[in-house]
Amino acid sequence: MLERNLKQNIERALADTPVVVLQGPRQCGKTTLVKEIAIPIKAHYFTLDDFTTLSLLKEDPLSFLRNLEGPIILDEVQRAPDTLLAIKNLVDTHRVPGKFLLTGSTSILSLRTLADSLAGRMEILTLWPLSQGERDAHKGTFIDDAFANRLPQQSDTRLFKESMIFEGGFPEAVSRNHADRRRAWFSSYLTSVIQKDIRDLSNIEGFSDVPALTRVLATRIGNLFNAADISRVVKIPTTTLKRYIALLEATFMIKFIYPWHTNLRQRMVKAPKVFFCDTGLVSYLLGLNEKQALQSSMFIGSLLENFVAVELMKQSTWSQVQPQIYHYRTQDQKEIDFILENGAGDIVAIEVKHTASPSSTDLATLKKLAIEMGPRLKKGILLYTGSKILPVTEVIGCYPIASIY
Repeated sequence: MLERNLKQNIERALADTPVVVLQGPRQCGKTTLVKEIAIPIKAHYFTLDDFTTLSLLKEDPLSFLRNLEGPIILDEVQRAPDTLLAIKNLVDTHRVPGKFLLTGSTSILSLRTLADSLAGRMEILTLWPLSQGERDAHKGTFIDDAFANRLPQQSDTRLFKESMIFEGGFPEAVSRNHADRRRAWFSSYLTSVIQKDIRDLSNIEGFSDVPALTRVLATRIGNLFNAADISRVVKIPTTTLKRYIALLEATFMIKFIYPWHTNLRQRMVKAPKVFFCDTGLVSYLLGLNEKQALQSSMFIGSLLENFVAVELMKQSTWSQVQPQIYHYRTQDQKEIDFILENGAGDIVAIEVKHTASPSSTDLATLKKLAIEMGPRLKKGILLYTGSKILPVTEVIGCYPIASIY
């Protein structure tokens, strides 16, 4: 069984918080992880994918939960959202840490009214599909090392393989050795998310539009989100599109990365970039295999950027520095793919290039930002497909993609 790097964070949260919510996409490993945590704490485990349990909780959640001694784990709690109100009642009556560990395949924040009722009583943690480091039994410290400017000066033995992009990180997909069997899994996965999780969140009409929308979004990864353009392509009204987008976000299929600006107000008016939360899934939606993508520079660069985005998202959940992740674009359209900013306002800038030989042009915007930011820039990093670490200045360097995991 692969060790999940978020496990320690969950155990620490259970030690001092009444309700711990572990959210994340369906089939990313939440159930396996909470069952592992349940054994030493002797927790009661219930899954709401079980019809009998779901019926009892929907009928009278307070009676179901009230007489259970010790910790309680409720898996896929979004299927009975009124349960959260019963949990609030029990926590307020007898507040003890670690009483409830809940999992959900939709964002707890999408259940806004109910989430607000547990404010001050819960901690929310997000589990993503396996990181590349977790697949290698390695706990990456790239984010912490970058902010401390202590990244290694010599390359290690880990190598980046483009196949990692097409396998993604879902445990079941990763375990399949043949590409056609992974494609079959991704097909079933999409059907499951659309038919179960999205329907649980909202009874929407025109469900047949959602698969078409996901395929169009796949062609836009790493690009600025343009609702009007996508609405025109998919042939649905912008208002309907925004509802669908919110559902895809809430079920952890897509993720927006918002623009960074030294002026906080300016961050709010710029367009975000759209990414998928698993590169295996987006490769499937694009209909690409590894050979096809390598022959199409139009997609491989975007896929590589998406790969880095999700690895940073995953690592930020367990790193000591838990930064916000942004993208950056100057007035003259110069871009840096990712800006990581900590609570003190320090930043790490990361540019991703699908090249084995980075040029001075590739480094130009990083160098300009270093001059503008001064000591606020802790590290400027160009990630590339080569194998050597190439120092450029004291704070700027070229690093192999494998450095991030």
